[in-house]
This record gives sequence, structure tokens and C-alpha cells, in this order.
Amino acid sequence: MSGRDRAGRRAARRASRAAGKGARARWAARRLLHDADGGDRAAREAVAEIARSPLHRLRAVAGEAVAAWWYETRDPEWRAVVVETAGIAVLPPARPASAALAGRLEDIVWEGVGEAGLDRNAAAVRDLLVDEDEDVREAAALFCAQVRGDMVHRLWRSGPDDPVLRRAMFANPAPPDRKAHLRLWGVYLDAGGPVPVDRDPELLAALLRWPVRNEHEAMIGGLWARTREPELRRLVLDLGAVAVAPSERVLTLALLDRLGELRPGSDLGSVGDVLADDDPELRDRMAGFCRTAVGGHLEALWSLESPRRDTPLRRLLLQNPAKPPAATVNLLWRAWLEAPSPELSDALVRWGRPALFPAQASAAEKELESLSVIPLTAAAKVLLRPPVRAALVTALGLGDHPLSQIAERRVTALGDRRLVDEVCAAAAADPALTWVCVKHGLAPEDTATRAVFFLLTGQPEQYRALDPDGGLLSLGYAAADDATRDRIRKAMLAAGELDLVRVVAGDDRRARIAEMTRGEARYLAEQLAARREWERLWALVQDLPIGTGAELVRLFDGWLPRDEDARRVFGMYLETEPAVVAMAARYLDERWPLAVRQATIRFRGRVNDVSFAPDAPLLAVASNQQSAGVIDLREGFLAERYDGFQASVGRVLHVGGGAFVAGERTNRHDRPCRLLRCGDGGPAVLHTVQGSVTSLAATGPDGAFAAGTRSGRLLTGTGADGRVTSRPLTALGMPKGDWARSIAAHPASGRLAVLGRSLVVTGPSGQRCASSAAEHLAVRAGFVGEDVLACAGRSGTVTVLHRQGAALARAARMRVDGLGGIATLPGTGRLAVADRLRRLLFLDAATLAPVWTHRASGGRHATSVHASPAGDLLAVGHDNGETDLFDLRAGRLPSLVGRALAGLVPRDLDAVAASRAVAAAGHPPHVASTVALLHACLEHRFRFDIEIGGALTLTAGDYDIGL
Repeated sequence: MSGRDRAGRRAARRASRAAGKGARARWAARRLLHDADGGDRAAREAVAEIARSPLHRLRAVAGEAVAAWWYETRDPEWRAVVVETAGIAVLPPARPASAALAGRLEDIVWEGVGEAGLDRNAAAVRDLLVDEDEDVREAAALFCAQVRGDMVHRLWRSGPDDPVLRRAMFANPAPPDRKAHLRLWGVYLDAGGPVPVDRDPELLAALLRWPVRNEHEAMIGGLWARTREPELRRLVLDLGAVAVAPSERVLTLALLDRLGELRPGSDLGSVGDVLADDDPELRDRMAGFCRTAVGGHLEALWSLESPRRDTPLRRLLLQNPAKPPAATVNLLWRAWLEAPSPELSDALVRWGRPALFPAQASAAEKELESLSVIPLTAAAKVLLRPPVRAALVTALGLGDHPLSQIAERRVTALGDRRLVDEVCAAAAADPALTWVCVKHGLAPEDTATRAVFFLLTGQPEQYRALDPDGGLLSLGYAAADDATRDRIRKAMLAAGELDLVRVVAGDDRRARIAEMTRGEARYLAEQLAARREWERLWALVQDLPIGTGAELVRLFDGWLPRDEDARRVFGMYLETEPAVVAMAARYLDERWPLAVRQATIRFRGRVNDVSFAPDAPLLAVASNQQSAGVIDLREGFLAERYDGFQASVGRVLHVGGGAFVAGERTNRHDRPCRLLRCGDGGPAVLHTVQGSVTSLAATGPDGAFAAGTRSGRLLTGTGADGRVTSRPLTALGMPKGDWARSIAAHPASGRLAVLGRSLVVTGPSGQRCASSAAEHLAVRAGFVGEDVLACAGRSGTVTVLHRQGAALARAARMRVDGLGGIATLPGTGRLAVADRLRRLLFLDAATLAPVWTHRASGGRHATSVHASPAGDLLAVGHDNGETDLFDLRAGRLPSLVGRALAGLVPRDLDAVAASRAVAAAGHPPHVASTVALLHACLEHRFRFDIEIGGALTLTAGDYDIGL
């Protein structure tokens, strides 16, 4: 017996015993299975028979073993047993394969331990689809086609990139889950990657069979936008697929003709790229969208690029009938002004919207507003508004810009006389505007202005016909500004046949010299020198400021004046360098004193008040010894003395004509006091009042005056008949019981200020015209100007008040410690203030800023400050009875050195004469020489008007006066 037969009988016996019960049966089954697992063929055949035996207790175990042997060996015998017995192996991978062969795949797929086990089974099914056994493959494919629920998604997730699994799953109507679905689209779309392959049509068919989500459409649209593949283009169109990225989204919406869905905020950044795209369909659709966009889309499109740049997008937007935003319109108008184009012009006119800026806009923006109005309307009521009128003139000077031609049509159609004059005035200053005036025969209405206009705009024939003798041009030259005068002079030289001297200097040369510039003076002098008109040139030099004269005197070619005194002045001019005069002028402006102390009067006895005469170098003095007198300041002695007063003389006012008014004062308010006029006939009583006369002020010529009293009355008198009028201060609106501590007058206007605990200003007829509650009790006051009043309080407060209607407003204020007195300096706009620091301050009356300071010596303190009516002299009284006399005339010297001599008067010679001694003492030599030249020029000029050497001189030094 062969070994094979013995093994077969042994296996059969063990199989038989294994069918029984007990330990021997179990031992036999174990040995049989052990031998079969070891590869014993006979044992395996015996096990296979057990698997076929429906009643054998080991049938199930035998089937599982046979299924495992089949998967391992793929033996057809074992395969037949698996098919017959439907046995399934216990362990993978044999288990899913044998289950598929046995038709029981559904039974084992849902087995496992949790999610991981199910995922492994799904992966096993994927492997079965490529098994070598056809029936296994078919069973797996059938399972894929019929499975439902979660396993569908697990199968897709187990291998979406596997074409075999995909094909099997395509037969299943259930769609994959979102993740797998998205991955499948990615598989399909990635086939057209860097190395393109043919895309799977079955995959696409399945994808289109299932619902197409937005995210799938975004993938399709984005890939088409990047690759422009025709197949993807068809998908985009079929699915309406819109990409997500802004630039790709714009492309897909353009392809779908759905540009209205663009988001104004983020999608429109690539509009320019689409307009330049290679696809003509995309370009056309985007262009159409730009031409018709409205609302937020239109605003966003205009914001993509600067409207001032000429781009394809701007050209399309200009065709849009909808108006751009206001800010864009402003920029488009600016762009049109800078670079005009027919398209831009047509759009701006079609929209009919001018530039518009806020109220606080700059001048350039406001001008743009007005310029933009010109092309939009021909209405006269609009074009003749002042800003638009000015814009019309500006537009005419824009050369070949279309706005210039539009403005030309507007100006000629309006025919407005005032506008024509404005155009002509601009053309006279700007040659760029000449053309319109010449073309249309425009000229100023005023004949003198027209003469200048014809000359400056190069129209000599018209000028000669209008002004053959140059008289009109002379008038026009006199009225022109400096820049225009310079252009007129150049034009006259070019014309070559005008009377230059007559035009520049005019018929009344001296009247124009004061306003003639240095350039005009040199021009005129050079023309006279060229004509060798030496007499006229010398007359011109003597009319000009001495600095200019010293410069122009070098033009004389050996000529000398015939008069000996004139030759003396001529020689001084030649000896003086112009630079010396300029240096002296700077020195005078910076360091020249405004007042020079000339004398000190020592009074024997107390002086209550002083007053300068308005017409002579005389000083009226009031004494507490019931007397008053007049001091001759030229000789320095008491010229007149008046006694017989019944009380101390508290106030005195020299009214001129050899007379003064004196007012008595007393310590008792109920005691009578008199107001007297003292003159050639002796003292004469003008009026008697209760209580003291507290103040006096000159109110006009011929001795007119006003006085305040302790009893609250205001007295006014005339010098002609001595009549005095009295009225209560309550008639002026001042409260009952108030009285005038001080009064001030402005004779030129007739204004009178009455200061007590309140302040009232009256007009020429005595009516109240302004009032104010006094900030402090004023004890001194003076008018700086008709409507400007300076007040000094007892506490040392100095205040400047301006009349504003019926009110008095404070313009400046300062405190002066130890205020000793205050006086306004006529004609200078300054105040003189004395303080306890022995200073005499000269202040700017508008701001109270210091201008110049004089410091006195000694231990005395100022008690009063008085200025002469003409502002030539100043008296400062002190507590020791001394009064300092200051000459203010020398202080005018800095303003005289730079002025034209033709504008000076004999009074100015007094100021220069008073300055010569000052200049010689303690000042540089070039100052003294300049003052000497000015003095010589004025002496020569006024030699027939005044007596040379007759100027006012004060007695210098100290002198005693006893009252």
C-alpha cells in the first residue's frame, strides 16, 4: 500500500471519529485540522468532505478552512467546495474574497470593530474588484452597485483615485459624500494638469448625474479662468459655474454674461485685465457692462483708476449716460483742462454737471468750479456772476485749448460792457489775451485806459488815432500801478515817438513826484539826460528824495546851475554818495530820538497847569498863588502876568491870538469859581459856576473851547464874542451827581469826550454819539483820531478805545506804575506817557507798544504831560516845580529823509533845522552830512517862502520863572 493510500485511510478514520462525541472525537478533529493546515492533501480532502456533509458537527469549521485554502492556493477543487458550501474564511484577506465567491459579501462587510474596521472592509472590497477570480470581481462590483448607506461613502473614501473602484461605484445611484465628491471633481479636473491626459468621460457623466455644488462650480470656473480649456468652457456655460477668486470670478461672470452680479467692493479690480483679454467675447461683454453700469458698480469702476489718466476703462465710462460721482466729475474737469479730448468734452457736456467743491475749498478749486460752468451754459445770469466772469477771462488765455474758443464765443455773445473792460484789463497785463481783443475789436470804455491798452497790446495805429498828443496816455500812466507803469515805459520806448517826459511826469510834475518810484525817477532822468535837458533834469533832482537825487546828479555831463545858491546845493549833492544817505536813513530809523530836551523851567511857586499856544512859541501857566502868566519860550522869560483871581488858578488853556482862558478852583464844591479870558485888555469874566473848573480843552479855531465843572456842568464858549453856554451833564445821559474829571476834544471833527464815572462822546452839534461805562476813573484823555480815544486813570491804567457805532470798545490796555501824565501827539499816532521810573515813554496808540523811551535824571517825579497843538513841543511837569521842554520836531527827521522834497512844506524845514544840532552831537558823521544836505535843499527850496534863519528856536538850558 502506498503512502498516499495510508494517509487517506488515516484521514478518513479521523474524520469519522471527529463526527462523534467525547475526548477521542475532539482529539481526532484537532489532528485532522492540524494535518490539513500543514498541507496534507488527504487531510484537506477529508476536511472538504466534512464541509459538504450538512450533518457533520465540524461542517462550519471545515468550510472556513477550505475557504482559506482556496484563497491561498486558488485550487479549483477548493473553489468548488467554497461555491458549494458557501464557506467563508475567518481571517482577511481570505475572508472577504471567499465571501464574495460564496455570494455572501454583504454578510461580512458590516463586521468589524468600530469605524476603523468598517473602513478596512471597504478597502477590502476595493481590492476584490481587481481579484484574479472573475466571480469574486463580479460579486464585488455587484456589491458596489447595490450597497446603500454609510458604506457608499466609505467605499468612495477608500480609493477615489482608483479607476476600477470609480467604475464600480458609477453603477450605484447614491452620490458620494461631500469630501469624496469634491475629490472626484479634483480627480477629473487634475487630469488637465501640467501633463494633460484625457479626462474620464464616465467620471464626468457620473459627476453630472450627481448634484453639482457651488464649491464644484468654483473649481470648474477657477480652472477654466486659469487654463481657458474649451472643455472647461463648456462646463462653465452648462453649469453656470462661477469662480471664487476675484479675478477669476470676473472672468467667469463675463463668460456667463452675468456681470451685474459683480461685487463693487472686491470683484472690480481686474476689470482692466478683462478689457485687455485675448477673448473678444469677454472684452465685448465687459465693455458693454462699463457703458451701462449704474449705482455702486459705476462708482466702483470710476474709482479703479485716476480719472485724469486716459485709459480704455475711462474711454468706456465716458460713454456711460449715468453721471459719475461728484468727486470724479471734479477730477475729470481737471483732466480736461490739462489734456482735452473730444470724448471727455462730450461726456462732461452731456452730463451737464460742473465741478463742485465745499465752501472751504482752495482758490484753485474755486476757479475750476467757475471754469467748468463755461462749457455748460450760455445764460448771461450765470456767466456774469463775478467768479464766472473772472473764469471767462482766465479761459481766454488758455491758447489752443477748446475752453478758450468756448469762452471767446461766450464773451462776444454776451457783449457786456463791464466784462469787456475786464477782458481788456487782463489783456493789457497778459499778452496771451491780446488776440481776442484784436480779433473782435475789444477796447476799454475809459479813453485814458483805452490809450494805455492800445499801446500795451501793440496796436499803434489805434493808439495814434485816439491820443495824438499823448495826453490820454499821461492820465492812464498816472492811474496805473507800478508794474503797469514799467510796461508802459518799455512800450513807449518801443514806439519811439512819444513825449516820454510828459507821459511819466505829467502836466503837474510835482504832484506826481511823491508817488514816483525809484525806477520811474531813473527812467525819467535818463531820458532828460539823453535829450540834454539839464534844467528840467535839475528841477527833477530837486523834487526827488535826497537819496535818489544824490544818485541821479551823476547824470549831468559837466553842466552846472546858473544860480550861486543852486550851485552850492548841486555841489553838496555831488559830494554825497547815495550809499551814505541810505546808511544814514537806516541809522535814523533805528536810533534817532523822537524828542530832544531843550530847556528846564524852574518855577518859583506851585504850577497847577500849563498850555501851549496854538500860534506862537508861548506857554500859558496857572499858579496856585491866584495868578497866571505867559512864558515866551523863544526868549525864556515871563512875558505876561495876570493877578486878581479870587482863587487858585487850576486850569489854563491858551487859545491863540495872545489870549488864554483860565479857570479857578477851590476845595469846596459849593464855593463860586470863575472862568476868565486873559488877553490884551486884562482878565475878563466869561462865566461863574459853583465849584471848581476841572478841565479845559480847545474845540476849534478862533478860541472856541469847552470846560467841565465840579458841579456837573459842561461849558462851551467861542472866542469871537465871549459867550459861554452851560448845560448839565445829565443832558448827555450821564448820571446825576457825576462830573467831568477830564474832557478831550478833536477840533477837526467837532467830537468832545467827557469823562467821569461814565464816558460820553458828543458830536459837532453837542449830541451824544457814543458812551460807555468807565472801566476806571479817568483823569486824563486825548483823541488819537476822530474815533479813537486814549484815557489814563488815576490808578495808572492807560486804555485805548475805538468808537463802534454808539459803543466804545477797548482796543488796547496797559498799566503804568506811577503814572505822571499822558498826552496824545497830533499827527503821529503816538502817545507820550511819563511814569515814576523817570521815564518818558512814546507808545504806539493802536497797540500801546513802546516806540522810544527817554530817561530823565534826578530824584523828581513827573506830574503832568502836555503837547503843543501842532505836536512840535512837549512839556513834562515834575513834583519839584520844574517843567522840562522837549522839541518834538527833530523826531520827524527819519520820515523826512526818505520823502520826496516836492511833498515837503516850510514847517518841515523847522524840523530839519532843529535836527542839525542834534545830529552834530553824538551821532555818526554820515548822519550829520545827510541832515546838512537835506537842510540845504529845503533852505534853497523855500528861500522865497520864508526868511532864512527864521525858524523857531527855543531858549536852551535852565531858567527861572517867578509867578
